[in-house]
Amino acid sequence: LTFAMLLDTRPWKLDKTTVRLVYARTMISGVFVSGAVQYNSTKNYNVLIIGLGGGVINNYLSSMPNQRLNITVVDIDPVMKKIAEKWYDFKESELHRIVVEDGIKYAKQASARGEKFDAILLDLCTNERRALLCPIEEFLKNEALHNLAAILVDTGQLESIASSLRLTTHHFHTYRALSCLRDWRDRNAA
Repeated sequence: LTFAMLLDTRPWKLDKTTVRLVYARTMISGVFVSGAVQYNSTKNYNVLIIGLGGGVINNYLSSMPNQRLNITVVDIDPVMKKIAEKWYDFKESELHRIVVEDGIKYAKQASARGEKFDAILLDLCTNERRALLCPIEEFLKNEALHNLAAILVDTGQLESIASSLRLTTHHFHTYRALSCLRDWRDRNAA
């Protein structure tokens, strides 16, 4: 055995049923606590995750017993899909896919196609040094919010990871607006 062989974790079995990251646990539980998706239901639910990262959230949701979740993950970086396949045991299936696309463009195209999701999770941050790290500010613009609202079912849930170097009044009001997405959608319905 060489040292490099000992560091190769690919042969190790990945436990998709354990989530150690607190933010990921919070986002996963929010899907169910909100009522957007019923726990232990045989009903089909459509879940959109924008931002793949290490794939913790989609891996957990896709491996839940007694759930029928149709999961679409969108990430702008093709390398993230390759990492998910090589290191995080991602297997594409009828109910679980990764789409390499800009999330804002995907939401706009999904809206044009009439697609609907029961839950939308924004798990994306910037690598740049900005006051607002997560979600990236482009997702807080009116057009992006309008498209997200258009693809969310009436009883749906939009969740976002939120992280800031400093929380400004503008960002506080933006988060408040995100938490009231249904009201925003109703007021701005075209």
